[in-house]
Amino acid sequence: MQVYKVFMKMARKRLVTILMYFGIFALICFIMTANAQQDKDYSDKKLKISVADMDNTEASRSLRDYISENHEIVTIDGGDGALQDAIYYRTLNCSLTIKAGFGEAVAAGEGDGLFEMVSASGTYESQLFEGQLTQFVKTAEMYSASGMGSGEACRAAAEAQEQHVDVTVENFSAGNPGSRLSYFTQYLAYIFLVIMIVCFTPILSAFNTLDLRRRIDCSALPLASKNMQLFCATGTLTAAIWLVFQILGVACYGGEMFSKTGLLAMLNSFIFMVVAVGITVLIAQFGIAGDDVCSMIGNTVSLGMAFLCGVFVPQDLLGDGVLKAASFLPAYWLVRANNMLFGLSDEGYSLGKYLSYLGIEALFAVVLFAAAAVVAKVKRQSAE
Repeated sequence: MQVYKVFMKMARKRLVTILMYFGIFALICFIMTANAQQDKDYSDKKLKISVADMDNTEASRSLRDYISENHEIVTIDGGDGALQDAIYYRTLNCSLTIKAGFGEAVAAGEGDGLFEMVSASGTYESQLFEGQLTQFVKTAEMYSASGMGSGEACRAAAEAQEQHVDVTVENFSAGNPGSRLSYFTQYLAYIFLVIMIVCFTPILSAFNTLDLRRRIDCSALPLASKNMQLFCATGTLTAAIWLVFQILGVACYGGEMFSKTGLLAMLNSFIFMVVAVGITVLIAQFGIAGDDVCSMIGNTVSLGMAFLCGVFVPQDLLGDGVLKAASFLPAYWLVRANNMLFGLSDEGYSLGKYLSYLGIEALFAVVLFAAAAVVAKVKRQSAE
């Protein structure tokens, strides 16, 4: 097992790089999990409002009561200058003056020019408050037109504005919370590619160098034994890396990983890991051994495939031409299967179709290993 042991010694030197990528990915996963667990409930925004009632009628007092129930009424001493400063420094959201004649104007249905309002220009707070005032006045005018007095109409408008409707936000991801696990599976496509290419290409390329290959060929070690040991060493480390990332998934998402959906997602990631090994083996046949070159190739291939195939950018946002080109890449089928599994696309889930997508990924792996074998054979024959 000399080749196996040498492979492991060389891989040990790459452990820091593997741990670096694992740490970055783990941090991303924990951030995603923390964000997903935050409370997403909606609550009304309460503003700080200064109100000056120049009308002082039952109608204007009803409006003031309505404002106090929905916002915080603040008293600012010091005149207009103090109000302007408070709005500038955001200690006050808005200053409202109810003009004299407000009640009469509501009774007459003349809703324009009833207020003087000062607020920071273009803020959503001012737009929110203006919308509430407009709705209040229109409702009061409607009640007034039905025969109510202005004071009674404003009280009725305030009561109508207080009516609320309970809203339930439905999750259509078949019970998968926000499909956090779907993002985890998709990002594995990027991280597996970059780790395998950056860390394992130099090792495999070293065994393919002409001098080392000739020295091994001259030894008593058969070629079949050498290849089997390389296969076992690569398989051992590949399985270990895949398993470590699945343990990370369990740490972040718990029992979701062992649900039917989680297990199918794990199978998807495992098949793509085999594809990443095939890409790495093929690249290594060209004798690329420098760390800088391998890093450049690894990041180019992984990032390029991630952006084209929908790992970082949803496939729904990609053009038809990009998707057609991406369909010739394995990551496209990982993302497509993932989207169907988690209900993130318009494709209805079908186990047969899902497995067919995984089968296409497996075919990519077969083609890549076959291409690597052909390149290796051609290089060996040319060297002889």
